[in-house]
Amino acid sequence: MAENHIQELGIESNPGVCGGDPCIRGTRIPVSCLLDWRCSGHTPEETASEYKDLSVKQIEYALWWADEYGFTAAWRRAQQRSEQAQDEDEEELYYILDTRTVVGNCALFWRPNARGYCCDINEAGLYTRAEAESHRETDVAVPFELVRRLSSQHCRLDWISQSMKLPRGGCR
Repeated sequence: MAENHIQELGIESNPGVCGGDPCIRGTRIPVSCLLDWRCSGHTPEETASEYKDLSVKQIEYALWWADEYGFTAAWRRAQQRSEQAQDEDEEELYYILDTRTVVGNCALFWRPNARGYCCDINEAGLYTRAEAESHRETDVAVPFELVRRLSSQHCRLDWISQSMKLPRGGCR
């Protein structure tokens, strides 16, 4: 994608717009909405006919951006988790909370396939009750819906500092 298109076709994230979700620059249209359209089989041209304020180029750029920066993969994981949690035939799902330690004010959860820990709930694994209870006694099975209801999204200062080219040590 040419550098001069990035400014005019950009993606921005503002805490006061759509809960801070990445949106098409200058709009309140989240990139996730465009991913929903693509997942439903719509072309950028069809999507642009529904979103009159967007050009096909803006939609193509947003989809490219989502793929390039890992947003599409995170969106897919969230969609899969949501579908799993809503499936009434599916056994209730759990996160596994490590009660031995916290990072700052963040809980530590098991990653998928018990491959370590993470603080980011979007990276945490989902387990059945039987799987969740098969770990150490210091690990607690916490229902998916409870964690989602009590979770808050945060933005990492190191990412802000890097994006804004702030001096080392962050904001002052």
